[in-house]
Amino acid sequence: MSTGVPTPWHTVIPPDRPLSARPFPLRPLTVLLLAALVLSVTSACGIDADREPRALPVTTTTTSVPTTEPQGDQESEIYMVKNNALVPITRRLPASTTREVMNSLLVPPTSGEGQGLSSSIPAATELIEITGPDDGLLDIDLSSEFEDVQAEARVLALGQIVMSQTLLPGVERIRFSVEGEPLSIFSPKRGDVKVVDACDYSQSLADPQAEDVDVSAQQALELTRRSEALTRIC
Repeated sequence: MSTGVPTPWHTVIPPDRPLSARPFPLRPLTVLLLAALVLSVTSACGIDADREPRALPVTTTTTSVPTTEPQGDQESEIYMVKNNALVPITRRLPASTTREVMNSLLVPPTSGEGQGLSSSIPAATELIEITGPDDGLLDIDLSSEFEDVQAEARVLALGQIVMSQTLLPGVERIRFSVEGEPLSIFSPKRGDVKVVDACDYSQSLADPQAEDVDVSAQQALELTRRSEALTRIC
């Protein structure tokens, strides 16, 4: 019969009582030893016993997208627009190939390349494919954004490409397409045609002798040479 007095920790439990029913009260010394053991294991694992949580360090990376004209070892002359006329500028490209020249033409001129320069080629235009030259004929396929330019600006845009590409060895004539569809091209000299050459856009070159033309001495020299060469063959 229970007397109402708690059983002390050292009370002897009858041996016939099941083990699971026997109480195992912890001695004060045992509690201290267990606490010391937990602290010891925590320290050994390199875990600091901070009283307040700490924020984990966050690592971030930034990816920059190049937006400037790629540099290279080869100097190439390409044509831009100034005062509604074609003027040459020099850029350094990875290689003087038809593809590199076309890709460079799709990058508008910077202020460092000359004041008042622009490009009539729509900024979003992409080069889909370029093949040749095959027997002097170069095929250029552009994205649909090229169709955004019309009228006189379209003539200048085509003139930029034709005048730049025909400076390369082996390129004499150019045939254009947009998204794989043949493009009817307007020639200031011959009207609507399928294939054009430098003679078709010779009149779009800036006249270095004109009073309202503001070009550098080097540009004036190149324009004079190009005009004289086209006069001989056109």
